[in-house]
Amino acid sequence: VYGSILTNCTLAYNGPGATYSTIYNSILYDNSVSNHANSTLNYCCTTPLPAAGTNNITTPPMLVSPATGDLRLMAVSPCRDAGNNAAAVAGLDLDGNPRISKGTVDMGAYEIQPPAPFAYTAAATDVRPSSATLNGFASPNGESGLAWFEWGVKGAAAQVTTPVAFSASTGVTRISTTITNLQSRRVFFCRLVVSNEAAIVRGAERLFSASLKGNGWGYNFFGQGTL
Repeated sequence: VYGSILTNCTLAYNGPGATYSTIYNSILYDNSVSNHANSTLNYCCTTPLPAAGTNNITTPPMLVSPATGDLRLMAVSPCRDAGNNAAAVAGLDLDGNPRISKGTVDMGAYEIQPPAPFAYTAAATDVRPSSATLNGFASPNGESGLAWFEWGVKGAAAQVTTPVAFSASTGVTRISTTITNLQSRRVFFCRLVVSNEAAIVRGAERLFSASLKGNGWGYNFFGQGTL
């Protein structure tokens, strides 16, 4: 590359890198001739450090598989969230994903995207004629997020419970919420919903019935009147 302005590019495993150029938020690494010459680099990953520019790093970028041409960043890459938003290219990255994820742009042509969350709907418990406890397990998969239940009479529009906020975590958390004012002798559905920056995920639907408690009668000699 000669006499160019580059932003959010990856120049790696080529012959010459960049000459007489101005470069932002980019990776210039492991080129066989040189990574850069007579150029100004800002917020870039390269070696050696350029004479002109700021906030550059020399740590290897940790690309997924350069041998097969996959120049995306590993999750632990030092280029992750290391760019300058003011210089970022608007719109999408080379994969068609949002250019800025988690608030700060990455160096290079590809932006690491957060993983989708996890949602599992467990069986409702403590089911009574007018109330029930909805249960599930949620994980935002390393991102901050929200979890809530959708529920209602089977076949009708869903209602939602108050969302519960998550801090960034990879752990699994049990979510339980009590709902009231149920109609007895009706079949209800519920499902856990979890969201993070990447996606909104719904767990499988569970059914439960809010029924009136039966009354036994007669002599309970064998326990037959216990319901």
